[in-house]
Amino acid sequence: MLNPKFTYKVYNNLLIALAFLIPIHDRLVAPVIALLGLFWFLEFNFIEKWKQLKSSKNNRYLLAFAAIYLVYLAGTIYSEQLTGMTGAWFTLEVKMSLFVFPLWFSTTNVSQLRPDIYKKIIVSFIWGSFISGMLILNNAVYQYFMEKSTSVFFYTKLSMVHHPSYLSLIYTFDIALLVNWLFIKKPKNPTKRNAAYVLILFFQFLIILLSSKAGIISVVLMFVIVMIFTVLKDRASMKGHFLVAGSLMIIFLFILFLTPPSYNRFFAAERALESKLQADTNHLDGSVARMLIWKSALEIIADNPVLGVGTGDVTTELLNKYHEHNIVMAEEREYNAHNQYLQTYVATGIAGFLALMGCLFSGAFVAFTRKNLLYLVFVLVFAFNILVESMLERQAGVVFYSFFNALLFYFTINKKKS
Repeated sequence: MLNPKFTYKVYNNLLIALAFLIPIHDRLVAPVIALLGLFWFLEFNFIEKWKQLKSSKNNRYLLAFAAIYLVYLAGTIYSEQLTGMTGAWFTLEVKMSLFVFPLWFSTTNVSQLRPDIYKKIIVSFIWGSFISGMLILNNAVYQYFMEKSTSVFFYTKLSMVHHPSYLSLIYTFDIALLVNWLFIKKPKNPTKRNAAYVLILFFQFLIILLSSKAGIISVVLMFVIVMIFTVLKDRASMKGHFLVAGSLMIIFLFILFLTPPSYNRFFAAERALESKLQADTNHLDGSVARMLIWKSALEIIADNPVLGVGTGDVTTELLNKYHEHNIVMAEEREYNAHNQYLQTYVATGIAGFLALMGCLFSGAFVAFTRKNLLYLVFVLVFAFNILVESMLERQAGVVFYSFFNALLFYFTINKKKS
């Protein structure tokens, strides 16, 4: 059995390091999560962990978030494809964090961590996001001198490691963190206050350059949620919060309309959807491609409405549908469903779909009833993003959601103790 003081010092450092690395590279987080799990196991105090879980209703609620992983685990029973990069075992490996973080937070005595661990995690995440932003901008400048093209400052050419939608979601959460800090702390120090506004503008600028339509809409959605929440739950601060959120949203939209490569993607998508003249399925607009992919996924669901096709057979079934409908681009690139709700239903049927919806609804309910604006924004913005991306099919999306959902849920439901 490890020394508890040493173990919790390690936990402190690992949690802070994990938050810092999430925005930078998804491959860097895997060793940190592995160490977190290893030290949890080496504590060898499983009886105490069970007692903690049994004695706390809140901890059992938190552990319930792991149910979706158990559904995927059950889905391997009727999967035909178990091995390979799209097989059931690899899928379970990618989604492991959906089980690890609810288990860790519900069975670890978080009160033994440093008193300011929540603050340290948040600050570390913002620093990691800032550094990731500087890295992609510096790389874009370098590529510009090599290619002499401004396209390197936009979309996939800018994002380097993460998909633009994933990175935009991370930066949107950074903005929410900073806005929430401004609302709650109401900093008197002008240097700190101005630094927060500068960082918000920096992350807004990055989101516009990343040109993800979902990412851009997410920022607007976030500010709308803030304003509605203020009306319903915090009328005492309504005027000030409305002014801040409204002003930042207007600035964001102003910068967007000054950046044609970004806002033109909306008009291109609109024209493509209205015309429906894209007979060449080798080169589809992203929005049109999604419509065809969703149709294919819905057909698979109609054929397998109860259990789905199995955890490891989703890609195979989707590729068969793409081939059947001659969606060449989607078949060649082996696209997933580009919608997590459909993706989960295709894989695990009704049980998986209900587990996913349960995670989102329970998180939103706790956030709203406990008046936690940050957690509410996190859940609703994530729920919106997975309408157009299967974010729980990549480690970057899985770790981001599962870690911060467990963290925010724990500190929301245990607010008085914290």
